[in-house]
Amino acid sequence: LHADGPVLARPDRDRLVEDVIAALPGAGPLEELFRDESVTEILVLGPALVVAHRNGGWVPTSAHYRDADQVRAVAARYAEGGVPLQP
Repeated sequence: LHADGPVLARPDRDRLVEDVIAALPGAGPLEELFRDESVTEILVLGPALVVAHRNGGWVPTSAHYRDADQVRAVAARYAEGGVPLQP
């Protein structure tokens, strides 16, 4: 970004990098939780509040999203790979 294009303000550059990483298959704020075998469920209560069911109880995690738009974008990407519901 620095060498090939106009210089972006630091917050804009950081946001762009986060967007690109979140758009990669298999990447995103929940990736670490998906790899954790002790996690049986994940609940996204808001961009800054993600909890995991681990060892019989719900615990807060360090996972977070930038904002509600990123939550929707990541959820839509995961939903694309899901199995359609039958009537």
